[in-house]
Amino acid sequence: MEIVQFGSNDIENKLSSMNKEQLDKVAFGAIQLDANGNIIQYNAAEGDITGRDPSTVVGKNFFNDVAPCTNSPEFKGKFDEGVKKRRPQHHV
Repeated sequence: MEIVQFGSNDIENKLSSMNKEQLDKVAFGAIQLDANGNIIQYNAAEGDITGRDPSTVVGKNFFNDVAPCTNSPEFKGKFDEGVKKRRPQHHV
């Protein structure tokens, strides 16, 4: 089992570098989204928690299709801020 230390500054990097099998072995629910909010990975623990088959939600938009209750300024707004801060700025 992979040990993931909560509160560490690089928890998102550790999780994002895991493949599906590794992510399925963590003892908590984990969902990886792309910058548009589309689900890239949805681990087995999250499937158990929500009752959803992970294969049916990968590719869907988390905020619109899977958890519309999170499509709010308080939640999705924070996600959008994080994406904006981490996205490299390309100038043409």
